[in-house]
Amino acid sequence: IDYNGDNWPQQTNKAFLDYVKKGGGVVIYHAADNTFPDWKEYNEITALGGWNGRNEKSGPYVYWKDGKLLKDTSPGSGGSHGNAHEFVLTARNEPHPVMQGLPLKWKHAKDELYDRMRGPGTIKDLLYTAYSDPAMKGSGREEPLLFTVIYGKGRIFHTMLGHAGKTLDDNIAMQCTGFQVTLLRGSEWAATGKVTQAVPADFPKADAVSLRPVYRFSGSAPMKPGMSEYWEPQPAVVTPCIPTVQAEITAPSDALILFDGKNLSQWKTDNGNDAGWDVHDGVFTVNKKQGDILTKKEFEDFQLHIEWRVPENITGESQSRGNSGIFLQDKYEVQILDSYDNKTYVNGQAGSIYKQSPPLVNAMRKPGEWNVYDIIYKAPTFTKDGRYRTPPVVTVLHNGVLVQNATIIKGTTEYTGFPQVIPHGKGPVRLQSHGDPSEPLSFRNIWIREL
Repeated sequence: IDYNGDNWPQQTNKAFLDYVKKGGGVVIYHAADNTFPDWKEYNEITALGGWNGRNEKSGPYVYWKDGKLLKDTSPGSGGSHGNAHEFVLTARNEPHPVMQGLPLKWKHAKDELYDRMRGPGTIKDLLYTAYSDPAMKGSGREEPLLFTVIYGKGRIFHTMLGHAGKTLDDNIAMQCTGFQVTLLRGSEWAATGKVTQAVPADFPKADAVSLRPVYRFSGSAPMKPGMSEYWEPQPAVVTPCIPTVQAEITAPSDALILFDGKNLSQWKTDNGNDAGWDVHDGVFTVNKKQGDILTKKEFEDFQLHIEWRVPENITGESQSRGNSGIFLQDKYEVQILDSYDNKTYVNGQAGSIYKQSPPLVNAMRKPGEWNVYDIIYKAPTFTKDGRYRTPPVVTVLHNGVLVQNATIIKGTTEYTGFPQVIPHGKGPVRLQSHGDPSEPLSFRNIWIREL
């Protein structure tokens, strides 16, 4: 978080806290500890903050003294810094994953040294401190500048380094190799609980600053699929609604029947030929040699009903087990997968908006039984310069259980890389013929209502 602005909406506050409590990682960067002085939970996540009216009611001063963290309840305002200057950081928890391989002391480039910070003081592991020199109008204390916090199941890495100004010369702190490396290592730890990055040879020494002047991100690093996957927390498993012979959902009178159990006349291939998937016994089964199929008609807002079945003899694991997908307007995938006792990344399991939003719960039926999706979709609108005026929004019920609740889709659902905003008009519904080697899925009873 790099933010010091207005209060967030309560819905955003709740979503953020839920994310952290359930294990989401957070990095608090520099002035982000200035914001939200009256939000109790946010201050527990940051542990320390300053400015914006903070005082003894916000919590004690916290600083290093006599070999330990001291909590000082004396009155006074919270948050200050002296003149920007170079200073030395001293390690206080060498065994921590972020710290392994880093020097006991290193010299940081010219920066604001935050001092007199106040708050709940919920520091889990103090990593580095620095002396706030009175000669530079500092506090005369050894101030905690890098530390961790645990909130619920979430890991928080807090760095007070990295002042950013309006010019390159006023961004010297961000050019410091020590700042960059500790930020990257802390981010990896917050995300995974581990640090795999090696300490570079140009890391600062105790008596010498090390700079990387070309610090701005200047191009697209090669993306790998795993970069947009996350595995925790896994959605709770619920027993879905139990179907009966009498409970089959028939299409309403104003629906367009996309599959009536007889033929695929409403579908085509990418090159416009007749859909070549296998129709039998009132259902159709994916023919993986034929590729995807998509509706001949294009749609904007709609309600879609579709039933799908993973074969009872399914094999494979994770994404290689009963994989398919429904692409809304040929852009945004609602994932189909055998997620019955089959762990995978949560933003790629059944009911997810692929690589974006995991389902609220796992409502999967076991292989051999029919699953039902009811999808309510609102198409995006665009500005003249190609941005979302209103983003696409989707609600999904999986076997009668809500798994996406008016979820905002961030852009295209990419396998490798992150969502892209691509202006478009009406679009078809696409069913994916996935390249995994597992046995093919079947579909039945598909209808759509334009809204």
